[in-house]
This record gives sequence, C-alpha cells and structure tokens, in this order.
Amino acid sequence: MSVRNRQIVRQWQLLRLLSESAQTVLELAGALRVTKRTVYRDLDALAEAGFGPARVQDGFPPVRYRCPGLYLRGGILIPRKIADETGRED
Repeated sequence: MSVRNRQIVRQWQLLRLLSESAQTVLELAGALRVTKRTVYRDLDALAEAGFGPARVQDGFPPVRYRCPGLYLRGGILIPRKIADETGRED
C-alpha cells in the first residue's frame, strides 16, 4: 500500500474513532500506532477537509477530541444530519 493510501486509511480510522467517543491525542496515537505528531497532522487535515474534529474540554487537561458531526451505521460513516433525517437507530 502506498504512503498516501495508508494516510487516507488512517484518517478514516481516526474519523471512526472520533465518531465513537472523545479521545486524547495520546489515546488516538496508541490506537492507530502512530506518533502524537501524526495524529495532530491528521486532525489538521480533517479540519481543513471540513470534517471539523472538535476539541472537547472536560474541565481539566488533557484535551479530548470528538467528531460529533458523523455517525457510524453498519460500519459506514455518514453525516449526523443525514442520519437524523433518515431515522438512525441508536
């Protein structure tokens, strides 16, 4: 698999993780088996692409990230707005 393909796959995995729960960069790096710097780069790339991972502050550091605009249905990520309109199952 090419470097670019691995990057895209990793970013989709990151979106899936962020759609499930808020996580720290360290947790994401461990789950994806990459450095924290790579996670920060991927978060920036996803934000630039319009996916907008949000910073969630639980009152104390470390900061957690979440992507509340996506919903995982049957292994497929879909925008939450569309999921709500089609009657998603929670």
